[in-house]
Amino acid sequence: MGNMFDNLGKGLNDFTKQAGKIAGNIGDTAGKITKDVAKGAGKLAGDAGKMTAAVAGSVAQSAAVASGEVSKAADSMAKGTVSIAKNVKDSADKVDLFNSKLRAKAVEDYNNAVERYENVADDLAKSTQALYDLRKIAIVHVKCACQVC
Repeated sequence: MGNMFDNLGKGLNDFTKQAGKIAGNIGDTAGKITKDVAKGAGKLAGDAGKMTAAVAGSVAQSAAVASGEVSKAADSMAKGTVSIAKNVKDSADKVDLFNSKLRAKAVEDYNNAVERYENVADDLAKSTQALYDLRKIAIVHVKCACQVC
């Protein structure tokens, strides 16, 4: 009878160790998820701020360039109105008001963060299933041991 309780105690001890490991893995995984999501959100917020600042700077720069070009055109209208109009058009064509490169980078970073999140979430689901399966096995062992009593 004592041997049976020793075996039951060892089995429960092993179960507790496994459950502790799995719970630790779940905690680590949850921490990684939280860290990755926070990092991704911070990066997106930073990129959005950079894009806004870049757009505002581009608009201000474009306004300054356009203002200077208009003044030059008024001062030298007799010397080449057509030439000045061409310069203004060329300057305006070079400005990317919507910062398409920064926007594309921000979207790419966001998609990468989502992919990392989904991978970590899958790992969490697998660890949770393993813990559940181990728990079912432990219940069977405990029931079996109780019926012997």
